[in-house]
Amino acid sequence: MNPPDRTNWFQTLGWLGVMAWLSLVGCLGPVPSQPRTGPAVASAARTVVVPVTGRVDWSGTRAVQAAPSDVVGAATVSFIELSGNTTVVTGRTDAAGAFSLNLGSFTPATGGVYLLEAVKGLSGQAPGKDAARFRTYVNWTGSGWTSMTAGTTAGPHVINALTTALAIQSALDPTNVAPANTINKVNVSTSPPSLRATPVYTNHPDTETLQLSADLLTYLGADIDPVASVPAILPSLASFTPAQGPTNSLVRIEGRGFSPVPSGNSVTVGGAQAQVL
Repeated sequence: MNPPDRTNWFQTLGWLGVMAWLSLVGCLGPVPSQPRTGPAVASAARTVVVPVTGRVDWSGTRAVQAAPSDVVGAATVSFIELSGNTTVVTGRTDAAGAFSLNLGSFTPATGGVYLLEAVKGLSGQAPGKDAARFRTYVNWTGSGWTSMTAGTTAGPHVINALTTALAIQSALDPTNVAPANTINKVNVSTSPPSLRATPVYTNHPDTETLQLSADLLTYLGADIDPVASVPAILPSLASFTPAQGPTNSLVRIEGRGFSPVPSGNSVTVGGAQAQVL
């Protein structure tokens, strides 16, 4: 019996190995391709929320008790979500009253209106003393901020006595003075700041807002928190004379919180509307 041919035997094993490797490759499927080096596939972009920037302006309002810089500098500015009365973020003004609030991970609703409130302790933060509070509304457009003092995202966004008066009216009568309807109402390009002709608010003429703004400055000059004085502008009846009389009698009503203009007040007697003189 001849010995086995070792050369043919090794060749046979080699061919079997090649066949087995090819079979294995076939089972594994196609070899993955290398990552593409071209442009990456675009993914959904996250909305970039720019900071809310502006300034607090009490210029000329503190002549009696302190300089304006004593109030606007190092004041705390809060960004407040109206729906839940939730403070989202706070910041601090610089010596000139400027501020910038970065909202972090908070994403405002497009078209959403939010409250900015600036607070600074009066009388050196002494116990028992008030803190001055001024307010304004800002609106997120989806790409930037508008406010009571700016109809475009370019600004400026200012918190002053007029914006505070308007914010108080809105808080007391949100139906006729809706927060969203206060945007761009205050004109800070004039000196002193003024009110634009539009929008117009039912039962709240511009003269009422201007008078309320002046009253708030009076409160501040006496170291009284302007916003804390809100109850003083709510109608409160003290007396009326005469107590009775015939139809078309003149009745004198005394109290506080009435509009400084007759058209801003509504009086009914026995359910009937009375004329306000």
